[in-house]
Amino acid sequence: TRLFMIKTITYDPTLPFSESREIMRFKGKSIFDVDVESLQTRLRSQYPQVAYLKVVKRFPDQLIVLAKKRNPVAHVSVNGRDYIVDTDGVVISHLGEQDSNLPVIRGLRMERDPVRIGFQLKSPNLPVALKILNTYRAMPIFKAYPAQRIEIENLSKIHLVIGHNLDIIVDKDKVEDKLKILELIFTQGKLDLSTVKYIDLRFNEPVLGKNNL
Repeated sequence: TRLFMIKTITYDPTLPFSESREIMRFKGKSIFDVDVESLQTRLRSQYPQVAYLKVVKRFPDQLIVLAKKRNPVAHVSVNGRDYIVDTDGVVISHLGEQDSNLPVIRGLRMERDPVRIGFQLKSPNLPVALKILNTYRAMPIFKAYPAQRIEIENLSKIHLVIGHNLDIIVDKDKVEDKLKILELIFTQGKLDLSTVKYIDLRFNEPVLGKNNL
């Protein structure tokens, strides 16, 4: 009956579904003809930039697409190509001009699996880089010193370059504790950061290297 013909399809307008034939083709069709599981699978493969996706029927005549966008957090170079990854290391897209302000992760060790958009990047040291980056970005004091790049070839000597080329050296262990020490150094305000070349946080006491004047 016409009562169960789909009249409205609802989704967050900031999400990339507005031109999706996959969704719009159900308008005017019976709500009973929608295979929700199949539609979800197709949409997930078409829109890798979406993290959570669920299609819900609201009787008598509405389809609702619940979804959450993946947020780009870093730019990685793999096998000579550049990609954007989210906080979980899922590849969202190839690098575009609009993403050039993201911090760069260098020195990833890659497994042989191909890089596929919508899937996690298979690199054993990427989770360490993302943990450092996400922990750093979550601490309000560092807003004025955005992360520029992470060099993670060596897990016992990781370089997090911030602000105006200040090199923060950490290792893969106790990342949160080490960045809290960095927070203390910044909040004490006794340090002229323009004179500092690097801060090594791998030891019991931070080691500061000064610029050669």
